[in-house]
Amino acid sequence: GRAGEKGSSEMLTVIEMKGTPIAVLPRRYVEEHNLLHAAIGVLVHNSQGKIYVHQRSPDKSMHGGYFDMFVGGLVLAGEAVPDAARNEVKEELGIEGKQLDPLFEVVWLG
Repeated sequence: GRAGEKGSSEMLTVIEMKGTPIAVLPRRYVEEHNLLHAAIGVLVHNSQGKIYVHQRSPDKSMHGGYFDMFVGGLVLAGEAVPDAARNEVKEELGIEGKQLDPLFEVVWLG
């Protein structure tokens, strides 16, 4: 399953600036060569509109130990963006069956 694929053995789709797929490569290679790939971030709030904020694990390769208002992760090869968003919310928070509404898209060249 997806949860069992975490780490360098994950396969990611490398994309062009407009989102067109170019290749499927191992995550480690994609990160080492700073290749463009899809990721998602989900802003989670409760019924009072309070936004969920958490502290990232210090072991994360990007922004370890920082506070974050998004639940997120990488879109695996062959995975649709909405599915990736639902999967990350389930993996990280145990929340299922809630409607997720797209807010925006951004290209970040870290």
